Amino acid sequence: VLEEFLEKLMKHPFVSAQPPKTTGREEFGEHFTRKVVGEMLRRGADPRDIIATLTEFTVRSIVYNYEKFVFPRYSDIAEVILGGGGSFNKYIVRRLKELLEPQGIKVSTHEEYGIPSKFKEAIAMAILGSEALSGKSNNIPRVTEARRRVVMGKFIP
Repeated sequence: VLEEFLEKLMKHPFVSAQPPKTTGREEFGEHFTRKVVGEMLRRGADPRDIIATLTEFTVRSIVYNYEKFVFPRYSDIAEVILGGGGSFNKYIVRRLKELLEPQGIKVSTHEEYGIPSKFKEAIAMAILGSEALSGKSNNIPRVTEARRRVVMGKFIP
């Protein structure tokens, strides 16, 4: 891991932005990757070190956000359950365990609970839809900062 580059990556505004937030390719996609990798290559970095640094950036930005925004607000968290593509990256899972488990927080994956990560969004939408169909609120104001609980979604014949 190239610590100099990692420190610079950790200063990205998204990392320290207040939640709620989500990101993906729109922020950290091809444009970002070309810029960062290009800079590292120009400075003589080995491609393997670049991959290691970017992967460690993923890990450390996750841990930073848990430590800054989640744990102070929800001190009783005992487990973090990983889902999605990152949960298949053995390095990411190992590093998250190394950084979180000493703090008393178990790290596991959806698969350990019989939930295929590739279906997590479909399962979430099914749960939200079922709640809406039942007329139950399906948002969490303390997470989304909504003013109140509501039924989200519409059913159109």
